[in-house]
Amino acid sequence: MNWREYAPRDVPDSEDKKLAKLIDEMQARITWGEDPEEIRKWALTQDVEATARQIDEALAEAIRRRSAAMRRGGRRDLLIGAAFFLPGGGLAAWMGYEISVGVFHGIAVGRVPSVLAYVLLLISAAAAVFGGWLLLRGLDRVIFGHRAGGVDA
Repeated sequence: MNWREYAPRDVPDSEDKKLAKLIDEMQARITWGEDPEEIRKWALTQDVEATARQIDEALAEAIRRRSAAMRRGGRRDLLIGAAFFLPGGGLAAWMGYEISVGVFHGIAVGRVPSVLAYVLLLISAAAAVFGGWLLLRGLDRVIFGHRAGGVDA
């Protein structure tokens, strides 16, 4: 159902325009993560000539759109998370190994190469943690869709 068909935008304060505004508000509330049953109850109490069927159809369409948007964002998070996690984790593991066997420590203790090694280890570990967080958030969004949480980030 396309709720825009209810909205002749050039007719001031018609019932169709009121219905379109109600449906737009329902869409916004779904986008912000409010409970669909609460939105339905709220919509039925509004002063608009709308049947329960129209409200239910609009609510179902809003939930479908939110799920699609959340899943699209989840796929994006998975790709970006993998791009951070895999190289960051690999570099952090390699740098940690090199530091532990003393390659960087033996070169110049207290000088720039050893400090640089620790800085690179810290940056790559931070990238791996950020990538892991994005991977988990992406999985949550892809699996659960509109139930994944609040606002699309």
